[in-house]
Amino acid sequence: MKGPFSDARLTARPCSPSIAPDLDVGTHALKFSGGREARFHVPARVDAASAPLLIFFHGSRNQDGGVLASAIEWADRHGAFVVAQKSIGKVWDIVRGGGGSDVSFTDFLLQWTMQRYAIDPARIGIAGFSDGASCALSIGLTNGDLLHDILAFSPGFVRTRRRVGKPRVHIAHGKDDFILSIERGRAIATQLADEGYDVQYAEFGGTSTVAQVVEEALAQFATAA
Repeated sequence: MKGPFSDARLTARPCSPSIAPDLDVGTHALKFSGGREARFHVPARVDAASAPLLIFFHGSRNQDGGVLASAIEWADRHGAFVVAQKSIGKVWDIVRGGGGSDVSFTDFLLQWTMQRYAIDPARIGIAGFSDGASCALSIGLTNGDLLHDILAFSPGFVRTRRRVGKPRVHIAHGKDDFILSIERGRAIATQLADEGYDVQYAEFGGTSTVAQVVEEALAQFATAA
């Protein structure tokens, strides 16, 4: 797959907002040209002059395992924005083998957000569930100069053409995941740690809940890298 985003590099960077935002507090369904859609969450209160931003990728068939709802609840308490794009197909471009229109749309959403809101350059993170976690890892490791935290919930693989920067990585995997086995999450965490990344790893199941795991992962994201 060739094109300006085939290597999954993002061009958007934080800037001084130039467009007055017109969204009320809450989660909004946004529609853009080309049939692209996203959900955008505006927190109830933004405490700082510049706020954190979390980008989220769902799993196949638009499943998120309850992660997105927990992330939005956390974002409301910590004054963070959340943008969750929707894939055109059943899976993301990176799952099929490379960057492309999905990465291009990510870049567009970042620019759209930064034109309207003051985003803290040190607190931009990317998260995902299942196939979305693999996508978040792949894009995050490729753009560690922009995305300082990667939160991957039950990832299956990492696919990068090149890597930039050293983002912090938090991987959590379900012990009873019958689609993407926990051995995959363990192997990814071990490999990235061996490569010098700051990796936090957790397993959940039994008494652990998704909300608890998301809260623990986002606790690090709340602090600037």
